[in-house]
Amino acid sequence: YARVSKSGAPGYLTAGGPYALWCEDEATLYIGFGSPPYTDSDIWLDMNMTLHNITNRWIGELNYKSSPTNAYSYPVWTKDNNNIVRINCTKVVFTSTFAQMAKGMVMHYWFHNFSKLTTVEGFENVELAYFNSNAYGMFRDCSKLTSITLPATIREISGDMFSYCGFTAFNVPAGVTTIGYEALVGLKSLPAFTD
Repeated sequence: YARVSKSGAPGYLTAGGPYALWCEDEATLYIGFGSPPYTDSDIWLDMNMTLHNITNRWIGELNYKSSPTNAYSYPVWTKDNNNIVRINCTKVVFTSTFAQMAKGMVMHYWFHNFSKLTTVEGFENVELAYFNSNAYGMFRDCSKLTSITLPATIREISGDMFSYCGFTAFNVPAGVTTIGYEALVGLKSLPAFTD
């Protein structure tokens, strides 16, 4: 898999591509990059040697456009009004392989209205230096999500990215230079800006 950046970011080569795994018995959505677990197996042994039962998987492009004229893309796990993941997910895990390869990936609305989402793991390790408005509405309306750790590399908080989340505390890293339109609207507490 080769990725070339038009924005001046370094390109790279890697095996495989993005994938998402839904494990319904854990109510967890895993986002990874590289060689996905075998497609003919319903069991996945992760890098920590933990077994997971896979209910559904998406391999390759993780976004789709609802129409050719729509400006935004949406996550494949919500395609065709499939709301099983959105309604039941309590935890999202960004694997270490995804964290290193997310540069420039579009993540609009990925977890929009995940009404039971309480935990996001690995997001603090996602390389977001070249993110640039690629996460519009990413966590919008996650009312049970009370905290999240942002990557130190984040430069921009996309519009609507965290609006109406249930944050009781929210720290904005020092490197953030832009906060998009309504990115933090509806929060229960004001954000703290770190030095």
